[in-house]
Amino acid sequence: MVDLQSERVSPVHPFLRVGVDYCRPFLIKYPVRHATPTKPYVAIFICLVTKDSVIRGAIEDGTEFPFIPARSPNFGGLWKAAVKSFKGHFKRTIGDRVLQYDEMITVLPQVEAILNSQPHTLVSNDLSDFGALTPGHFLVQRPLTTVPS
Repeated sequence: MVDLQSERVSPVHPFLRVGVDYCRPFLIKYPVRHATPTKPYVAIFICLVTKDSVIRGAIEDGTEFPFIPARSPNFGGLWKAAVKSFKGHFKRTIGDRVLQYDEMITVLPQVEAILNSQPHTLVSNDLSDFGALTPGHFLVQRPLTTVPS
């Protein structure tokens, strides 16, 4: 079995080592009469230390997109999984609608909060304590989403 990369196991601050992947372009429209829809890409930044996800929109104009080699499953597995999770949550939320810009910048942080709320491990050994350590704890030192009481 191959050893893990040193970037994945050495103790460093969150987001010092990052992987980036882009999702396919989504159609959005601006709230201007007769505006044609634009195609922004969604960039997902994955912290290789804490597995936090940060999602940002990237307009196609003037953005350089470096790619990993084609047909190489050993590259970028962590952020490919994050893209798959993002697409699943986004598709279940939006469907095939064309969003307006304001709607898109509202939905992206909500999906980001869901991705960063997936538990890593339990906080305590008490079976009645349902608290879990999530990637959101490394971002804001508290859970990003909570169960309503």
